Amino acid sequence: QPAEAALLRHFTRSLAMHAYGGQASIDAQEARLPKSALSGEGVDAYLARIRPVLENAVAEAVGLYAAEMPAGAFLDSTNAWPRLVPFFETVFMRTAGPESAEERKRREDIDATLLLERERQNEATELARQQAARLASKMIVYDEQGSLDIARELSSSSSRAHLAAVRRCRVAIDSGSPSAQAVREALLHKRLVPRLVMFARRREDGSDEGLGREAAWLLALVASSGEDGLKAVAAEAASGALDALVALLRVRAGDGGDDAPAASMRALGPISRSSVMARDALLDRGVLPPLLARVRSPACSSSLRHGVRLLSSLVLGKPKAATSALGDAFPVLAQLLGHQDDLIARDACSAISSALNGNDGDVRAVLGAAPDAPRKLVELLQRACGVAPELRESFDRYDRNRSGALSRRELRAALKDVGIDLDRAGALSVMRRYDADSSGTLSLGEFAALAAELGLSPAQGVRAELRPLTLRAISSIVACEADLTQTIVDCGGLDALCSLVGTTDDGASRGEVLLALSNVAAGTAEQVAALERTGAFEAVAREMARGSDTFNREAAWTISNATASGSTSTVLAIARGSRSVEALLELLPAADAGMTEVVLDGLERFLKAGATEVHPEVRRVFESHDANGDGALSRRELSTVLRGLSLDVTRPEAAAVLRRFDADGDGTLSLAEFGQLAVQLGAPAVLDPISSRFREGGGERAIRAVAQKHGAEERDGATDAVAERCARLLQLC
Repeated sequence: QPAEAALLRHFTRSLAMHAYGGQASIDAQEARLPKSALSGEGVDAYLARIRPVLENAVAEAVGLYAAEMPAGAFLDSTNAWPRLVPFFETVFMRTAGPESAEERKRREDIDATLLLERERQNEATELARQQAARLASKMIVYDEQGSLDIARELSSSSSRAHLAAVRRCRVAIDSGSPSAQAVREALLHKRLVPRLVMFARRREDGSDEGLGREAAWLLALVASSGEDGLKAVAAEAASGALDALVALLRVRAGDGGDDAPAASMRALGPISRSSVMARDALLDRGVLPPLLARVRSPACSSSLRHGVRLLSSLVLGKPKAATSALGDAFPVLAQLLGHQDDLIARDACSAISSALNGNDGDVRAVLGAAPDAPRKLVELLQRACGVAPELRESFDRYDRNRSGALSRRELRAALKDVGIDLDRAGALSVMRRYDADSSGTLSLGEFAALAAELGLSPAQGVRAELRPLTLRAISSIVACEADLTQTIVDCGGLDALCSLVGTTDDGASRGEVLLALSNVAAGTAEQVAALERTGAFEAVAREMARGSDTFNREAAWTISNATASGSTSTVLAIARGSRSVEALLELLPAADAGMTEVVLDGLERFLKAGATEVHPEVRRVFESHDANGDGALSRRELSTVLRGLSLDVTRPEAAAVLRRFDADGDGTLSLAEFGQLAVQLGAPAVLDPISSRFREGGGERAIRAVAQKHGAEERDGATDAVAERCARLLQLC
């Protein structure tokens, strides 16, 4: 009858809502039920008549099976049956009549509230399922006798008994019921895992797909429940355990929802991380295609996290898997770098960073499969180094004059709000410590550094882990050939890297950012020029002033590489726009033999670049007589210049002049060498600012001290190389 159908429908829905949402949900459900026209029969008699149908509905609603407990026993044992009578009396025995406007508005409001609540709880589906399953397993208690029953049922010849036992164990462990630990121990101590593997293989051969799926699901839960469970399942890899877990990834939504694949991913992650052999076995069994399908179309964020973690573990193993075997994974991982969930972005970045940590061929293979990876990495670095929205809001609240910076008074107000009451002297001390650019105010970035140290910023969370991971990946790219480095330059990566220099106390990040910059500085002249325009070298010089030998080495390499790879104009711009010369000189006294050579090379190139400064008229004469445009004057071109100056010289005399001013002995005169000749001939001299700064910074004294020190430690000819460099430097300055 229609009334019976409505009663059953609303009862089962209410029971499910009670399992999923508690008393508030069942109250709301009661309020929206329509009035019934039941009459002439008491509720007790009506329920007695339809009780068999109700029992089946209850069994179906809460996932019980007749082999475990009769539905009627469930109703009696949980005191549910007596509660139904007043429930139906209050809902269905009201006087029939049209719905009033007030009742309709109330029902519509409740409908809207329930709809909003369902939208908010999309991410809680798995928890709700576990709560419902817990109702089904509350009455199951596994003691020693229970474990014997499990072993007996799993060892019997009845497929129905197998399915009931496996399903009962699976529900108990998956729901986290009090009996879960006992079930798990029974399966492990009775050595029933091989039996479960045998059942799981039945899904593959088609003999019993339901039992095979349940057994594989149970195996996944056992493997992810602890180290001993993981070892027990991994030990059966050769017997088909891995095949069963991989097959579980392909379960359709109607065959077990998304819980079975999620359980498989939770289990396969630790297995793949346990050994390289296990990881390779999973790849050989075709785990990648179904896993990527799950990651591309996840059921929820929790499922996506498990999938990305498994995908990351397949890439992270050492030695690494062949890049060709993981090619399809890299575009997916690159896309996930931009995911808003920091945990997902972190795992994807960890995998990408590991894949890029190799030779040029590996890097090219990864970027060939995922050309968006450089851009995504730079965006992720900016996000990891960015200021949290709530911190920006606080900054704007205290920046009362909207100047974009906090004055000392505004800083005192900000600190007072978080319980730090400073006087004017204390505020000034804090200002000086965090005012990196010495502007007398705190910018947003400087305020963020202060907030992080005070624990007022989320910088110590997952985003703090993102920074070194992203920097490591970027460093691997810029360590390759210039065309790969250019992919980072084109994405604005240099600005992101420069913003980190000298502004973080995270040791891993400090080292990685300096390594990346030193690799960029070893690139093309255009890349060095782009690096100079970001102000990176002044930041590197400030980093060297912080006085850490570990980081000073990479900082010195950055400056020295730039002087070697950059054009003369770029090297001059670096010297003029930063304290690079002074920073190298300050590093020299405490440098070891290897670092001394790096510093001396950089200083020599700075001085050579400074020596090229010539009068504009001298440059014009040089360029007008450099017939082939090679940047040097040959003996023939030099003779033409001298004759143009009314100096009638013979060929031997021109050769003698060239030999005298050819400082590097290459048989030609560079612009700097020609400038020295021009000064001898009466041209106006130009003061070399680099040489002046070198002398004013005590460069000559430092170079003589280095020469003396290494002369006293002569061994294996190393002293000769250092002594030669020192002599050249003294001559240049």
